[in-house]
This record gives sequence, C-alpha cells and structure tokens, in this order.
Amino acid sequence: MSHPGQYANDRTYALPESWEPVEQETLQTALSQTLEALTGDDPLRRLGYFYDPLREYAGTSFLDAGHNSETSIEADDLYAVSRLSITVTNRQGRCLLAPGPTRNQATDLLAALPPSLAIAASLDASVLEQMWRLHDLFRTLLATDTKDSNHWVFAAKLCARKRPNLFPVRDSQVCGYLSGWKALGAGTGRLGRFSNDIQVFAYLMTHDLIEGKLAQLREAAAKARLRIDEEPLRLLDALLWTKATGTP
Repeated sequence: MSHPGQYANDRTYALPESWEPVEQETLQTALSQTLEALTGDDPLRRLGYFYDPLREYAGTSFLDAGHNSETSIEADDLYAVSRLSITVTNRQGRCLLAPGPTRNQATDLLAALPPSLAIAASLDASVLEQMWRLHDLFRTLLATDTKDSNHWVFAAKLCARKRPNLFPVRDSQVCGYLSGWKALGAGTGRLGRFSNDIQVFAYLMTHDLIEGKLAQLREAAAKARLRIDEEPLRLLDALLWTKATGTP
C-alpha cells in the first residue's frame, strides 16, 4: 500500500498506488517560498496590478469569462485559458468542442469530479486518479512534436478553469519558484509533475499560516475596493505567479 499524502493540519489522505509521497523538505521549501510571496505590502500591490481591469493581466477573467459550464468544455473555456498566455490550437479546439469521443470523455470525467470537491478537504486515491485522468486527457491533445511543457501547462490551466477549488493553475514559473528554482521534472525536490504538484498545493492550502495570510489579503483587497477571485486556491495561484514572474 502506498504511503499517504500529507495535509498541513495533521490530516493525511490516500494516494494512488503508483504515487510516492512528496518529501518533507520539498513541502517545507514550498511553504517558505509561499510565505515570502504572501508577506509584507508587496502582495497587495501585486494583486492590484493583476486584478486591475484596465491592465493586460488575466485577473478575474480566467474564471468569469462566459458561462463556465460545470458539465462540459465550451468555447468560453478555451478563451479563458488563452488569457493565461496559452495558445489553444485548432486541433485542441476541434477535439474538445466538436461532438465525438474526446468531448464525450471530457464530459464523463468532469461528472466524476463534482464542483464541490476541494483540494483542501476532498483528496483520496479515487479523486486523485480521476483528477489525473482529466489532466491526462487535456495533456494529450497537442501534437506530439509540440514542446512537452506546453502539454501539461495547457492541461493544468484548463483543469483549473473547470474545477478552481481542486486544481491549481500550475506553470513552469510557479513550480520553479515553489521548489526554490530547482529544475522541473523527475528527481528529489523537483516539481512540474502532476503527482508532486498536487500534493504540494494540498499542503499549502491547509497550512494555518497560509490560510491566515490569504484571509488578511482578502480583507485588504476589499478595503481597497479591489475585485479579486473568490476561490482561495485561485487567489494563491495569482500571488505565486506574480511573485515568481516579478509582476509588475
């Protein structure tokens, strides 16, 4: 039997048989990096840029665009993903929007992951396997000669659009930052792999220091009359990305 995954509040959750738990050092590095991204006056300033509707950052458009159906992939989802500097290819669009096996499979996989599921409370081996299947379906829609990182980044962002409380918006910048700028991929302490990344975000989203700082920033944003995403995981995504990329 696989060792369990670790939440930060002394709870654990079952991992799929093929998964390995993330090392404690990796979790602590990610926690340290996240606390740095959420401390001081700079986080609110970064949120002000990212969520300013007069600037060119995605802000709330990633989740607000269109209807965002809970049960299927639609054109507004592909538009929303493109707001995060992702090019949606013609093949991806046809596979996901046209009636056929890929669209049907995406609908079935979404049905297996109710919108009520949250990374901070709902993980177990079955949920993680369904999450991987959805991510893997989206990951395989690019041509095989396309740069490999583009496959998983597109998949990560489309998953986060459809289930924003369950999937983080992962990209190479955020994963690099959380790992202390180690190389991405397989290896001790590295991120950029689905199984490791999900465990790291589950740990972060249940840590009392992170929860407290997100609540403080939400309160500060409200006082500043700044409209931000309601989902805590999406807010953390924005704070990590702006820190990792030096935005603004």
